[in-house]
Amino acid sequence: MKLIQRKEFDNAWSLIGAFELEPYKLLEAITVECIKIDKAKKDVFPAWVYSNTRYSNGGTSKDRHWQLLQNFLRIAEEDTPGPSLPKKTIYYALLTHMWEIPEWLESSYMDDNIDEMLMCLLEFGDFDPAFKLSHKFMDKMASMLRSGSQLLEVTSILLPVNAFDHLLYLTSEEEEYSEARENGSQLLEVTSILLPVNAFDHLLYLTSEEEEYSEAREKLKTRFNEVLNGIVRVEKSSERFLSR
Repeated sequence: MKLIQRKEFDNAWSLIGAFELEPYKLLEAITVECIKIDKAKKDVFPAWVYSNTRYSNGGTSKDRHWQLLQNFLRIAEEDTPGPSLPKKTIYYALLTHMWEIPEWLESSYMDDNIDEMLMCLLEFGDFDPAFKLSHKFMDKMASMLRSGSQLLEVTSILLPVNAFDHLLYLTSEEEEYSEARENGSQLLEVTSILLPVNAFDHLLYLTSEEEEYSEAREKLKTRFNEVLNGIVRVEKSSERFLSR
């Protein structure tokens, strides 16, 4: 699309919306332009940042170009329910250009689809960031546990067991990742247990007044805590790796 080539992103987006076209080339193009700006390290933004203001929050932030990309992504995701192909498009563009993943994009993936993010890293052979992301995810879960979050809130997070397993397999012959794999094996052992939290909570509630089930309730609580404590142990064992 010539509008994208001319960096007329606002007009290109209007055309995409009017004819229900896919937004992926537009998002990829903006991502690449954002990378170019960061590489140039200039004090003044190029003209396209100022000329595309229809979907901009304005302001003079040094991250104004990335904010513009975030706004386009938000609109694209609103128009594209289900798995976030728009987000994956941006992530692929960043990995292809070997550029650092912005914190806002990583946080978004951590909240709703860390499995996809890990699989993308594995596809590019980026094992170090994949391990760090895996343990960072477990840090988040352990932090939620320590803060007293409801069990349902903690375990409702999609655990990327397949991605963890694939990461361990791909690095199984790499000696430099041996320590990280050991931590990852513990992580996989814990997260491969699927916790039916709704059922547990409901069972404990329904039998809370039944004396005959008191021993069974305590046994269930104890086993549940053992699993959750295992998550915390994995989190602690990852601290040394994350500080590398």
